[in-house]
Amino acid sequence: MVNYESKQKIFDLTDKEIPKSLILKKMREILGNAVHNVTIVVLDISDLQELQLYEVRSSVNVKVMCNFDPSLEEDAELLEELERLDNITIRLYEERDRFLIDRDGEEVLVWICEK
Repeated sequence: MVNYESKQKIFDLTDKEIPKSLILKKMREILGNAVHNVTIVVLDISDLQELQLYEVRSSVNVKVMCNFDPSLEEDAELLEELERLDNITIRLYEERDRFLIDRDGEEVLVWICEK
């Protein structure tokens, strides 16, 4: 029998300021271990460039939620590039209040941002 309690790690860094670059670096590490499904939430579509989604195996289904404005040339180009990849789906998420990655239902990172 597996003792799931011993495998859980919960970190509460409520009073700590962690730079966005460090959060994205950890998300990239988690993404690198993906096998089947990944759900990602980032503040802005430009944050996806830091995650290097092109390096994710094509067999991994990636669902992304982020804020973007298709009327902005930079956002539109990045959106078009990522949507060309068959394994990536992008949805508009306007809240800009969190970073999240769920890898295969086995590993989750959530960072709630102050508004």
